[in-house]
Amino acid sequence: MAKLVEGTIPKIFSELDPHSVYISAEDATIVNEDLEGSFSGIGVSFNMQTDTILVISVISGGPAEKAGLLPFDRIITIIYSGNNTSQAKIMRTLRGAKNSTVKLGVKRGGEPELLYFDVTRGDVPVNSVDVSYEVSKGIGYIKVSKFGRTTYNEFITAIAKLKEAG
Repeated sequence: MAKLVEGTIPKIFSELDPHSVYISAEDATIVNEDLEGSFSGIGVSFNMQTDTILVISVISGGPAEKAGLLPFDRIITIIYSGNNTSQAKIMRTLRGAKNSTVKLGVKRGGEPELLYFDVTRGDVPVNSVDVSYEVSKGIGYIKVSKFGRTTYNEFITAIAKLKEAG
């Protein structure tokens, strides 16, 4: 019965509006991490390509930055606990238990050989407010990129800083 339900519900949701999606109980934990305000991982934003992971950005102060990863690096191999990781498990492998280590094989532009990085997973903040500043005299700008548990506090803090600056 569970297999039937898990196979049918995603098909039903795919027929609804484009904003409806079914999240299995197994995947709900990963999805909720973004709403909590932080998670444990290597600290990169990435896009999946056919056979590689393209690093879009490296979170400032995160484990990947400390290890030396750069934007536009291509992660070719991921080795964790001595095993290569399948594409289906990539998200779970990049995120993981704090203080655990994952070895990444990276292709970097201009480098003929793969570069290897041992990245120790750590806390990665998920900030909702990307930027706030005074656009012109008396007009402030606050960019909220996503909503989560910490959004309200980040927004109030940004407002307070803008008010303090005049």
